[in-house]
Amino acid sequence: MGKVKGNRPQMDPKKAKQSPVQNEAVKAQKKKLIDRSTFLVAFTAIALVLIFVGKWVFAITNGYYDTFIKYGSSVESAMGNALGLTLSDDEKEANLEYEKNWDYFKSSRLCDELESENDGISLHAYYYDNSSDITVIFLHRFSEDGTADFLAGADLYEKYGCNILIPDSRCHGESGGEAVSYGYLESDDLEAWLDYMDETYGEKQYIIWGEGLGASTALFAEAKGYLTGRVSYIVAESSYPSIVTVAKRQISKWYTIPSVPSIAFIGMKLDGAGLRFKTEDMNLLNALENGSADVPVIFLQSEGDEYILAEWSSEVYNAYNGEKYVVAGSGSHKTVYAQKHDEILDVISGL
Repeated sequence: MGKVKGNRPQMDPKKAKQSPVQNEAVKAQKKKLIDRSTFLVAFTAIALVLIFVGKWVFAITNGYYDTFIKYGSSVESAMGNALGLTLSDDEKEANLEYEKNWDYFKSSRLCDELESENDGISLHAYYYDNSSDITVIFLHRFSEDGTADFLAGADLYEKYGCNILIPDSRCHGESGGEAVSYGYLESDDLEAWLDYMDETYGEKQYIIWGEGLGASTALFAEAKGYLTGRVSYIVAESSYPSIVTVAKRQISKWYTIPSVPSIAFIGMKLDGAGLRFKTEDMNLLNALENGSADVPVIFLQSEGDEYILAEWSSEVYNAYNGEKYVVAGSGSHKTVYAQKHDEILDVISGL
């Protein structure tokens, strides 16, 4: 009888001995799976961060553009949070004397409201007609209008008995306009006002006093040759190189992030908006370095100004190639006249 061959006991597959090659392959596959999972987690995290940052940059870009270029409804609240516009009690007290003098001047004289236009935009101004051959034109800063305090106004009237014209800049007060161009198009409006005043009241001798946006407007007008033979001198208070310079600081301070992405997108948004100006048009330094420089300019700056930095005013001063003077105070924004009024009036007397 033959032997019955029984089944040999089978080894448990789990316990089967694997060759070194197989072990390495398994380890490699596990590492690949771990690497893929790590990559997916990292990719997802980065994508979420980029989406979040992108939305933030988009919001900052639109918010800044809509407020400071298109002059939207949030201007008042934005300016309420702007750096450097809060004066100390002593500075407020020093300015108060000149504010009172200006208030008395306004209340004791008739004010005409003038209407003009330029390039299809309605323009509005306040005019104090004192039957003088000299007219001082005061150009206010961003977010103010023709009702703003002109601290030097009463002193200039006492010195010259002059007429005083205070236009509402485009997009401000009662004037129309689609966007703020920080002096570039506003300078064309200034030329239109000079023409209007000559045609309506006869040719005058003009003095232009501008603050911030108003200073840029006056200096752009000079660079374009609009003021030659018409304006005796310009007082440029708290001037700055360009809105880009200001925006970089405002964005980095307000949002505590690098301003570069938002500035780039603001430029792209501005350049593609179909407006009559582009980012490079609003660079005052370029305009001054390549433009006319026939009118003497008195530059006023406050060394402690945190709104329009003194170094910015110095850049503009250095870029102007004409006759120029500088008077510097030590205080905050719009305090230099109260501090240095005698020195400023002495410089004016020498022109």
